[in-house]
Amino acid sequence: MALMRLLLFCLLLLPNLSFAQHYFYTPDCALPTAKKNITIGYTANVLVAGRRIPNHTSEQTPADGALPIMSLRYGFDVEASAQAYQSGDFAKAAALLEEPARQEPDNLYILTHYARALFQQTATKGRSFTVYRQLIAQLDEELQEGPTSATVDASFLEAYWKLGVLRLDNQQWAEADYDITRFLIGLRAADQLNTPIHEQALSYLTECHYMMGHAELCRYFGNKTLQLFPGNTYVRKYLSALSIAKPSMRKS
Repeated sequence: MALMRLLLFCLLLLPNLSFAQHYFYTPDCALPTAKKNITIGYTANVLVAGRRIPNHTSEQTPADGALPIMSLRYGFDVEASAQAYQSGDFAKAAALLEEPARQEPDNLYILTHYARALFQQTATKGRSFTVYRQLIAQLDEELQEGPTSATVDASFLEAYWKLGVLRLDNQQWAEADYDITRFLIGLRAADQLNTPIHEQALSYLTECHYMMGHAELCRYFGNKTLQLFPGNTYVRKYLSALSIAKPSMRKS
């Protein structure tokens, strides 16, 4: 811990290059300078048991009013899992999709319902990390994420958010920053800013940049948080700590 604090102190004393390494896609979304191509899309279709079917988010319904086909084989399990989740029975919601997730590992519907149920339980929250990474990897492939491109599938914003939070728990600061930034890009596209989750996202970006030694970006996001949400207390410890370069332990 002493070595970590010394290293971070040295990083904060160096000329800060974080602004040079990032650019602002929006006032609350700083992306690596290499990622100049931004794609915000919706997964046009979903692979279900080897067959492509139309994708419908919870806010969308097919033209004929029918429910989307979430799985040719496990559709009833997905619906039952969603009902159990809504009633707060997260263990049942996860158990219903354990076998479907093994049998249809490319099914985005199954993965997202399975991951969110695992996330809600302390005993299985760590397992949700693997499932969310699997889900995001598929979305990245679908939208052609690459070294010079950043992609956001607006159908699955919750997945970017949850993966970012899990990366924070694992102290994967750069990765958490990127996933939460992608979530914020989608949040802005959906016109859902100035909400409690927007405040939380900006707070976590402040934390990420502090822990990476990006003093100027930490200060920027901290001040941005307080500008929009004056009552926020989470970022104040990082802004105060910039003057002494002493990292605080994160509480999940």
